[in-house]
Amino acid sequence: MKYKYCPDCKKAYIKSHLEKDKCIYCGKPCKVIVVKRTGQYYLGYALMLAGAVAVLLLRIENVSSYLIWSALILFVVTGGIIVVIAGDNMAKNAVEEINDETVEGPEKN
Repeated sequence: MKYKYCPDCKKAYIKSHLEKDKCIYCGKPCKVIVVKRTGQYYLGYALMLAGAVAVLLLRIENVSSYLIWSALILFVVTGGIIVVIAGDNMAKNAVEEINDETVEGPEKN
């Protein structure tokens, strides 16, 4: 996953595909950092997918138990929260990675 890091703002955030390499806060150039997705990130998406599929299957079967519906919707919401937390952790990893690089000096290929 690609993140942009602004050395002036000291912030990292997800880079979209069509977005230019400029900070959305100050407009100055940013550095693009590639960070691996974490297991927590994939777990969140798995929970959301499992909850959504189960809701669709129950809808097809015409199940009307509010307790089951509530539990499945809770799966989807919990998965979304986990993905947001994982994204924040990955942004922190991007900042740590760029800070480590500046302390050690840029690597030359």
